[in-house]
Amino acid sequence: VVKEIKNAHIKIGEDDEIRALSHTAKHSALYKSALSESAVFLDGPETGALSQLKKASHTLGRLDEKDNSHSFEGLIKDIDSAYLSLFEALAVIRNRLDSLLVGDIDLDELNERDALLSRLKRKYGGNLEAVIERCKKAEAELSLLEDSDANLKSAEKRYTSVYSEYKKAKEHLFAQRVSFGETLANNTTELLHTLEMPSAVFKVNVIKGVDFENDRVELLLSANKGSKPENISKVSSGGELSRLFLALFSSSPHLCGNNIVLFDEIDTGLGGKTASRVKDYLVNLSHSIQVFAITHQAVIASGALSHICMNKTTDGNTTTVSASIIEGCEREKEIARLLSGEKTDNSLSLAKELLGK
Repeated sequence: VVKEIKNAHIKIGEDDEIRALSHTAKHSALYKSALSESAVFLDGPETGALSQLKKASHTLGRLDEKDNSHSFEGLIKDIDSAYLSLFEALAVIRNRLDSLLVGDIDLDELNERDALLSRLKRKYGGNLEAVIERCKKAEAELSLLEDSDANLKSAEKRYTSVYSEYKKAKEHLFAQRVSFGETLANNTTELLHTLEMPSAVFKVNVIKGVDFENDRVELLLSANKGSKPENISKVSSGGELSRLFLALFSSSPHLCGNNIVLFDEIDTGLGGKTASRVKDYLVNLSHSIQVFAITHQAVIASGALSHICMNKTTDGNTTTVSASIIEGCEREKEIARLLSGEKTDNSLSLAKELLGK
């Protein structure tokens, strides 16, 4: 492409000039013939109009001189005036002949050049400006190809450097994940011991992916002494899972945020002291996120800021579950019912004490 266009030595506007010269060349022979013939008519040696007018003026002048009548003086002036006009016309004709470039124009050469430019325009964009622009782009591409080895080596060097930094960053990230996993596992295990799971062992395994891609994290739990830690989905009961999540959230406040957590029967199998501790964890957790706790234990329920009472009724054919918000004295009565199964003075007093805390 570059060689083809460069060898053509294109100039902007050259195609328009060629068309104008071609037009002149095609008609110049006709122009020259007509002008030359007109010049002969005016200035031929014997029959030219100028020569004849000059003879007529001279003849009439001699006649006027002979009879001294001057009767042809006006006519002689008209002839002399016509002579001058034709003389000026002859000068114009000769200038036009001199300006013709018939001898300098090769029509075949012009046609050949026009054909070359037309082919380049069809091939590279429709006009000479587009052809020249295509040449510049091709030169840039050619330069890039010629420098490809150097560019490739430079790119490989940059890639090696960037990949090295990337690998260091991934190694650092992996180390941070492992370190945080160990801290999270230790803190969570400690909290599980206080949540009526004295033999629990929680582990966080960070598994390195190939070339540090797609690292995986496994959460493992052993709820009973002597059992091997396994994936929490395989070994945990509902209550254990709830307590595990409570411990996880309590160990890692930054895992919270604008979330809602629902604990379903987190108090299953817990004694009074442990249940009270679970309540404290739930209250602390509620400072960071929205907590819902479904419970049958008055100790757990007493830690809530608001209560929703669930009631199940049946008419013998269908069962209906309803929910209602309880406030004020109704909260004390419901806590008392959870404590003793009925509302007594003692249970109401204890309920008021629990809610006061």
